[in-house]
Amino acid sequence: MRSVGGRRAIPVLLLPLLACGDAGPMELLPGIPESTDPSTDRAALIALYEAANGAGWKNNTNWLSDVPLIYWHGVDTDTDGRVTELRLRDNDLEGRIPPQIGHFAKLRDLDLGRNALTGPIPPEIGGLSQLRTLELISNQLGGRIPPQIGRLSDLTELHLSNNALTGPIPPEIGRLSRLRGLGLRSNELTGAILPELGDLEALSRLWLSDNDLTGPIPPEIGQLSRLRVLSFGGNDLTGPIPPEIGQLSGLWELDLGGNHLTGPIPPEIGRLSGLTELDLVRNNLTGPIPREIGRLPQLERLALRANDLEGAIPADLGDLSALRQLSLGYNDLTGRIPPEIGRLSELSALDLAHNALTGPIPPEIGGLSRLRSLELWSNDLEGPIPAELGDLWRLRELGLERNALSGPIPASLGNLRYLQLLSLSQNDLSGPVPAELAGLAALRELAVNGNPQLSGVLPVGLKDLGRLTTLSAGGTGLCAPADPGFQAWLRTLRAPRVPRCEDDVAPVYLTQAVQSFEFPVPLVAGRPALLRVFLTALDGEAAGFFPPVRARFYLEDAEIHTVDIPGSAVTVPSRIEEGRLDASANVAIPAEVVRPGLELVVEVDPEDTLGPDPGTAKRIPPTGRQAIDVRAVPALHLTYLPVVRASRESGEFLSRVTGLTETDTLFRGARQWLPVGDFTVALHEVVYTAARTGGELLSEIEAIRVLEGGTGYYMGGIPRYLVFEVGYAGVAMRGGRVSFSRVRTTTIAHELGHNMSLQHAPCGGAGGPDPGFPTRDGTIGVWGFNRYDSSLVAPETSDLMSYCGPSWISDFSFTKAFDHRLREEGEAAAAQASARNLLLWGRADADGVPFLEPAFVVDAPPALPRAGGPYTLTGATAVGEVLFSLNFDMQEMADGDGESGFVFALPVSPAWADRLATVVLSGPGGTATLEGANGPPAAILRDPRSGRVRAIVRDLTSFDGGQGGRGTLAGAAADPASIASILPDAADLEVLVSRGIPSANQWRR
Repeated sequence: MRSVGGRRAIPVLLLPLLACGDAGPMELLPGIPESTDPSTDRAALIALYEAANGAGWKNNTNWLSDVPLIYWHGVDTDTDGRVTELRLRDNDLEGRIPPQIGHFAKLRDLDLGRNALTGPIPPEIGGLSQLRTLELISNQLGGRIPPQIGRLSDLTELHLSNNALTGPIPPEIGRLSRLRGLGLRSNELTGAILPELGDLEALSRLWLSDNDLTGPIPPEIGQLSRLRVLSFGGNDLTGPIPPEIGQLSGLWELDLGGNHLTGPIPPEIGRLSGLTELDLVRNNLTGPIPREIGRLPQLERLALRANDLEGAIPADLGDLSALRQLSLGYNDLTGRIPPEIGRLSELSALDLAHNALTGPIPPEIGGLSRLRSLELWSNDLEGPIPAELGDLWRLRELGLERNALSGPIPASLGNLRYLQLLSLSQNDLSGPVPAELAGLAALRELAVNGNPQLSGVLPVGLKDLGRLTTLSAGGTGLCAPADPGFQAWLRTLRAPRVPRCEDDVAPVYLTQAVQSFEFPVPLVAGRPALLRVFLTALDGEAAGFFPPVRARFYLEDAEIHTVDIPGSAVTVPSRIEEGRLDASANVAIPAEVVRPGLELVVEVDPEDTLGPDPGTAKRIPPTGRQAIDVRAVPALHLTYLPVVRASRESGEFLSRVTGLTETDTLFRGARQWLPVGDFTVALHEVVYTAARTGGELLSEIEAIRVLEGGTGYYMGGIPRYLVFEVGYAGVAMRGGRVSFSRVRTTTIAHELGHNMSLQHAPCGGAGGPDPGFPTRDGTIGVWGFNRYDSSLVAPETSDLMSYCGPSWISDFSFTKAFDHRLREEGEAAAAQASARNLLLWGRADADGVPFLEPAFVVDAPPALPRAGGPYTLTGATAVGEVLFSLNFDMQEMADGDGESGFVFALPVSPAWADRLATVVLSGPGGTATLEGANGPPAAILRDPRSGRVRAIVRDLTSFDGGQGGRGTLAGAAADPASIASILPDAADLEVLVSRGIPSANQWRR
C-alpha cells in the first residue's frame, strides 16, 4: 500500500451497497449495520483519494493525516466527526469515483464538479440517504445515470451536465419530490423525456439541452408550477409544443430551439407573464405567430428564426416594451411590417429577413434609437426607404437588399456614423448616390448593385471612407469619376464593381473562364486564353463576309506573338453577339503568351483581301495598343488529407483518393473556375477523426495545418458516411486556408472558393448570400467559356457559389477571388522553424457564444492572429496576473451553421509552466474558460519522424477505435502506446494528451 506524507495509508474496508433498481428505500446488505463510526468516513475518503489520484490534486491539505477530518481540505463534519460536506470542485481529481462514496451516512453536500473524473457514476451513491446536493458537472463521466439516485429523497440539487452520460433518463428521478434544480445538459442521453419529471413539484430549473433526446415533450411538464428555467434545446425532439407549457406561470426562460418540433406555437405561451426569453429557433413550426405573445411584458428575447411560420407579424408584438432582440427571419411570413414595431424602445436587433413581407418599411422604425442591426433583406418590401432610418444613430448593419424598394437613397443615411454595412442591392432605387454617404466614416461595405435606375457619377468624397473595403455598383447607371484620386482609391478596394464613366470599351477580349465588357475580368498569367474579336458592320446593317483578322501581342514594346484568324462566310453582325462563337473571330492563345504587361493590336483584313473598306473597323484600338489585364497569382499548393473513422470501412473511398495528383479530374473545376495558375497537390497520410460535427472536423484540419506549419491550402477529403455523420458535404473557413469536401469536383471548387473569400450566390437556399452579388437568382449573368470542350456557357447558368446547378463561375466571383488571392497570399511564406508553442483553439456558435478546446504544449512553427477584432484570448495565473493577451477576429465557417473558429500556436515562455492557470476567451456572445485539467482527455497523434498529424481525438473516453465498440480508449490517457495501437496503421506515434490547461508533465515533455 502506498505511503503518503510519511504515514502509512489506512486500509480500506469495502462495504458494498445494494445496487439493484427495485423500488423502495436503499438498504445495506444483510448483516452490515449502518456505521456510526467516523473511521468509516475516513476509510471512504482515503478510497476517494487513492481512486482519484489525490497526490496530484491542486489542494490535498491534511489528507491522509491523523488530524480530524474537518481539517482535511474540502471536508466538513458534524460534532460527532461524521462527514457532512465534501467539496472538491476544480481540484484536478482524475480517475473513477469509488463505490465507497456511498459510505458517508451523514453526507448532505457532495461537489466533485469541474474535474477529470471518468467511468460510471457508482450506483452506491444512492445510499447517501441524507444527501441534499449532488454536483458532478464538467467531468467525463460515462455510462448510464444510475436509477439508485431516485432514492435520495432529500435531494434538492442534481447537476450532471457536461459529461458523457448515455442511455435514457431514469424514471426514478421523478421520485425526488424535493428537487429544485436538475441539470443534465451537454451529455449523450437518449430516449424520451419522461412524464415522470412532471411529478417534481418543487423543481424550479430544468436543463436537458444538447443531448440526443427524442420523442415528444410530455404534457406533464406543465405540472411543474414552480419552474423558472426550461431548457430542452439542441435535441431531436418531435411533435408539437404542448399547450400545457402555458401553465408554467412562473417561467422565466423557455428554450426549445434546435429540435424538430412541428405544429403551431401554442397561444397559451402568452400566459407566461414573467417570461424573459423565448427561443424556438430552427424547428419546423408552422402556422401564425400567436398574438398572445404580445402579452409578455418582461420578454427580452423573442427568437423564432428558421421555422415555417406564416401569416402576418402581429401588431401586438409592439407591446413588448422590454424586448431587446426580435428574430423572425427565415420563415414564410407575409403582409406588412406593423408600425407598432416602432414602439419597442429597448430593441437592439431586428431580423425579419428572408420572408415574404410586403408593403413599405414603416417610418416608425426610425424611432428605435437603440437599434444596432436591422435586417429586412429578401422580402417583397416596396416604396421608399424612410428618411427616418437616418435617426438610428447606433446602427451598425442595415440590410435592405433583395426587395422592391423604390425612390432615391435618402441623404439622411449619411448620419449613421457607426454604420459598417449598408446593403441596398437588388431593388428599384433611382437617382444618384447622395454625397452625404461620404460621411459614413465606419463603413466597410457599400452595395447598391442591381438598381438599374440609379444613375450619375459617384460622389468623389467616397474616397475619404478609409475603412471601406467593398463597393458594388454593377447593374446600375452609376459610374466612377475620372478624378485621379478617386481612381487610385478605387484600386485599393476588394474587386470593386464600378464602371468608368467613359465609354471606351474595345470590341475584343481574352477569356479563360468568364469575361465581361462592363467589368473586365483579369487574366491569370501562364494560363491559356481564348481571344474573341467582335466585328460589327459600321452602317448598323448585317452584311458582307467575316474578314480575316491578325492579332499581334506585345510585351515591353517587343512583338512576342502573332496569329492570323482566317475569314469566313458568316455574315458580319450588326451588333456584338457574345452568345455565338461564329459571330466573333476566335483563336486560342498559348499560356506562355499570357503574361503581365501584355498589349494587343488587332488588324482587320490586313492584306486588304476585301478591298480598302471591309465594312468594319480596320484596327482595334484605332491607335496605340490595347492593354490586357494579366496578373500573376501565387502558386496554389493543396495538401489533401483523406479523413476517415478508424471504426468504419473506408476502402472504396481510400482507393479513389490513393495516388491523387493535381491532374486528377477531381480538381478540374478548381483549375477552370477559380483564379489558379500553378497548382500542385500533396497527398497526406490518412487522418483519423472522431469529430461529431462539421465545425469540429474543420477545426481539426486547421489545427493539423498549424501543427505541421502548412503555408498552403489544406483540404480534408471525406467518404460518404462522414457526409451524413457530420451533417455537411463540405465546409470551409471563408478567407482561410482549410476546408473539407466530399469527393466531388463541384464541392471541392465551391469550398476552395470560400477559402478565397467568396460568399454564397443567392440560389438553392444557400445561407448568407453575398449582398453584392449582381443577379437576383444566382446566375452568372455573363458568358463563360469552357476550355476543355471549347464551348460557351450561357449567362443563365448558376454560379459555383450557389446551391443550384449546373455550375460555372461568374465574373463577380472570379474577380473577387482573384483580388483576395493577390491581397492575402502574395509571396509564398517562408517555412518557420518549429519551437515550443501553446496550441490554442476554439470556436463560436452562430450567436457568438465562444468555446475553447483543450490547450496543448506542442513543437510547431508559431501561428499568430492579426491584431484587432471582437474576441480576446487571455492567459493568466491563479492570482490574475496576465501572461498573454491576444485580440483577434474569428474566421467564418462557410456552409456550416454560422460557426466561426480559430487555431493559434503561441510561443511560450518557460515561466508559464508552473504559472498558467486559466485561459479565457471573451467575445460578443459571452465567455469561455479553461481552468485546470478538468475536461475530457483529448489527444493529438503525430508521426515523430515527419511531424505529420495522424489523428486528433477530442474525447478519448468516447473514441471508437474499431475494437468492439465505443469507449475503447477510455483508460488509455495514461498509456499513449495503447492509444496509437488501435489505429490501423499508426504504430510508433507520438501521443499528446490534454484535459484543458497543460499539466506540469506536458510542459516538461
